[in-house]
Amino acid sequence: MLPLLLIVLVGIIVALFVAGGLIATASISSFIAGVIAAFLVAGGLIVAASVSSFVTGLIAFGVSLAVIGFFGASIVVIGCIIATAVTLGFVVVSTGLFGLIAVPIILLGFFVASTVILLTLVFSWRYFKGRENVTGKSVFISGCDTGFGFDLAKKLDALGMKVYAGCLTPQGIEKLTGAASSALVPIRCDITKEDDIANAANVVHLSSPEGLYALVNNAGVLYTGEWDWLPKKYSRETMEVNFFGHTNVTQAFLPQLKKTKGRIVNVTSVSGLIASKYFGAYACSKYAMEAFSDSLRREMEKWGISVFVIEPNSMNTPMLNSREAVLKGVWNELDEEVKHEYGHYYYRSLNLPSNSSVLGSPDMVVNAIYDKISLKHPSLRSRVGKLQYTLPVVLIQALPTFLADMVLRFDKNPLPAVLTKKEKL
Repeated sequence: MLPLLLIVLVGIIVALFVAGGLIATASISSFIAGVIAAFLVAGGLIVAASVSSFVTGLIAFGVSLAVIGFFGASIVVIGCIIATAVTLGFVVVSTGLFGLIAVPIILLGFFVASTVILLTLVFSWRYFKGRENVTGKSVFISGCDTGFGFDLAKKLDALGMKVYAGCLTPQGIEKLTGAASSALVPIRCDITKEDDIANAANVVHLSSPEGLYALVNNAGVLYTGEWDWLPKKYSRETMEVNFFGHTNVTQAFLPQLKKTKGRIVNVTSVSGLIASKYFGAYACSKYAMEAFSDSLRREMEKWGISVFVIEPNSMNTPMLNSREAVLKGVWNELDEEVKHEYGHYYYRSLNLPSNSSVLGSPDMVVNAIYDKISLKHPSLRSRVGKLQYTLPVVLIQALPTFLADMVLRFDKNPLPAVLTKKEKL
């Protein structure tokens, strides 16, 4: 009975402190999720330790790992150790093999708990030191015509930052100017044009000679459709805007960021982690941004410049909501032969309008970017989105490739018309 109670106690302690560690290493918006995770993991550990079923122990292992892994890949190893120790502890308890076998397992549980407690205290101390005073500090944001950029520019302007908002169109400038204070500086900037980038960097240099505190690489385009459909001009444009444009902007502003030991926030996507069907070109650009962010962060450390990554999932933004019109344009440019192969029914099955009620709020991303800019010790990478979209990404990443393909194969799309006819024959 004593080993059983000890394992349950260790389970509860470890779960609570793992949650604390997650809260410390993530943004404050994860607080509630961290508490929920604590109870889920604790419940799983208790079940594994008390129910006479080895299968239940394995289920608890999976639940613990999934919940912990969702909140941070850096915690997955700890999750594995915890779940394995508890599952093995359950086996020992259920078979009555106490003594020399049970003791090291219980000691392992206490060792893991102590380690997590120590890490929690360290990270909590760093996190709860609070936010920087960003009032009056300068920030350049690309892609401010709509979406995340538009909302972020308004928010940071209202908080007293010196906002330089890069807009692609005169209409975007007019809209943002009417929604923000007179202190906001809109700049016409197509990030695929070097002259526009140079002009933006010059405007910021002249207006803020002390240097740039933060750069937010946010601009983006989205073209959907199968690789069999997508014209080369769209895949090239996607890379030019979503990748090369941001690398060029970053290089232009690095001298000003060095002056302040500033921060760079790159808005990528979960498409930079998993390449789904019909989003191939977009995923390529986001995978590239992930690699750019990692290499840049390691190179800029010596200059005191921090690089952060925001990975949004499905969000209720104009870009995602325009997917239907974009796909229609791609379809209309196809050769008649290709259209015949796939069939109009296949096209319509891909072109279903987005259900905005299940998409995440853009405020989630805006607040996450603000955390990277203002927190004294923000986490380096944040996945932002609703649980039903973000959790599967973590689980699929953990699978071998062939299993991930099997999971992603389960969709409601029909076969192309030509293949359907062949099957009927």
